[in-house]
Amino acid sequence: MSASKKSFIDVLESIIYWDASYAIACLVETEQYHDECVAFQKRLKAEGILSVASDFVYDELSFFVIRQALTKEGRKTGQH
Repeated sequence: MSASKKSFIDVLESIIYWDASYAIACLVETEQYHDECVAFQKRLKAEGILSVASDFVYDELSFFVIRQALTKEGRKTGQH
């Protein structure tokens, strides 16, 4: 089955694949769509939808967090 873009209000499949953008927005409070993603995560739990992510999503999320920390440190030390 190929991936397709859906709305948060669409009828859900029995399994949802998280992409990195969704994972970041869901987990990082300062991201633009954080509230919408958290609400969708609650919907997934309430409807018993299986949520999955690949190792690539974890890699991208890790890189995002590391980059944020390095940028913050660089600004504090005048290196960024």
